[in-house]
Amino acid sequence: MKKKTLEELEKELADLKASNSSQWDTYGSELCAGDMIRQEENLEKEIVKLKERERLKEKTIKRWEKSGLLDGLTGNVSENIGKMFESQLSHIIDESGTTTQFSDVVFPAIRRASDKIEDSK
Repeated sequence: MKKKTLEELEKELADLKASNSSQWDTYGSELCAGDMIRQEENLEKEIVKLKERERLKEKTIKRWEKSGLLDGLTGNVSENIGKMFESQLSHIIDESGTTTQFSDVVFPAIRRASDKIEDSK
């Protein structure tokens, strides 16, 4: 099943609200308002989750663009490499809160990213 875009979900929510309002005006209390509200709330929650995911994705990309490590990369490549760097960063700090050697983690990550970029060309 194809994931819906934010715009598609927002349009679906607007259409659902319009339809529910119209049905309520026509049929009134004969309808199950709880189900209508639940459908709207579920769509609203999905929209909020998608917006949060987009916000985190942009924040991650901006963080790694500042480092210069994403220079020259575009589209999904920069996004995926940024995610990989973010994942590697989370492994720098272990459960005890101590940091490992920066070079032990970062340089191998950069080498792997470089290899993947070269392979994709």
